[in-house]
Amino acid sequence: MVKSSTSMVPVALLAVILGVTGKSAAVAAATSASTSPTTPKAASTAPKRATTVPAASRKTTEQSAAAETKTRGTKAAVVAKAPTKPVRTAGKPRRATPPAGEPLVAENAPCYERRAGRGRCEPQCLPYTRCRSGISSCRTGHENGPVTWFRCEQARGNTSAEPADGRVLVLGRNAHNMPTGHTLYVEKAEPRDDGRYELTLSHTNYDRRCNLETNMVAEYDPASKTIDVRVGEWEQWGRDLRVAGFIHN
Repeated sequence: MVKSSTSMVPVALLAVILGVTGKSAAVAAATSASTSPTTPKAASTAPKRATTVPAASRKTTEQSAAAETKTRGTKAAVVAKAPTKPVRTAGKPRRATPPAGEPLVAENAPCYERRAGRGRCEPQCLPYTRCRSGISSCRTGHENGPVTWFRCEQARGNTSAEPADGRVLVLGRNAHNMPTGHTLYVEKAEPRDDGRYELTLSHTNYDRRCNLETNMVAEYDPASKTIDVRVGEWEQWGRDLRVAGFIHN
């Protein structure tokens, strides 16, 4: 019995030693786990989507927005500054610009609109002076012309040999390529001491191209019923031009 009891002592001692060793290993494992970096979980390894716009991209976007705003502002300014174009009525001719150096006074504006007609330009001298004077009587159809107009008005008692502001001067037929005469509107008639008049005249188609002249100055002699052009397009040859008379209302 004593022998059996003695043999069990080493076995018990071995169990104690193994128990202490296992505890030490557990403590070492716990200490190692607390001091080593934590391994990220699989669920947290996926990168989160960036919500902050990179500085370079943000700068480009801001520049694009600024450029678009500037462009819109420029277009708006151009539209605001652009002159409004008149609405053109169908069939109505576009107003022609008078030649350089020829003033277009306000009174001429409603009566002068250069355009192409049927085989000739418009306005001819007669419709222009009718418009300026407001005299619309004695329309003789296809035979209508300066001389025929004068004769018709003469029969009505609407003509005179004396000029006055607002009257229509009618030139008779002459050798200066005016077989039907020519009409001019009297802007101003100033009598002189010698019985003559200084006339300021306006007329169209003086050049066979329906241009307007508003600055002709001529000397009129009632005794001979002629005019001499002193200033204007006819100055070089406009001497002793025969005057049929003056039409008035």
